[in-house]
Amino acid sequence: MRAYKLKLQFLNRRYTRYEMRLLTLLAEKPFILASGEIEVMGLLKDGLIENAHTFETQSIVMSEGGQEVYRDVFVQSFAARLTPKGRALIETWKSQSDDLLGAL
Repeated sequence: MRAYKLKLQFLNRRYTRYEMRLLTLLAEKPFILASGEIEVMGLLKDGLIENAHTFETQSIVMSEGGQEVYRDVFVQSFAARLTPKGRALIETWKSQSDDLLGAL
């Protein structure tokens, strides 16, 4: 049942091609340089990868009438690594297929 549900996630395009490529590389390497939080938001929110080290950030500050109304910092690049949950997903998927990208 787990394998079936996992396959459905990929078939329904839960993750982007970029995210799938990242998972494929993380299946072989402990860390990968990821291009930002927005590009891998699905993997981060699902707890499959984590930010091991931030390399570059960008901040935004919005003001109205001299008053700061909004401030945020966005991660532009970071070292991604699999979480235990992500490693379990990779192992389950590899038991079903040798080609993670073949799911797309």
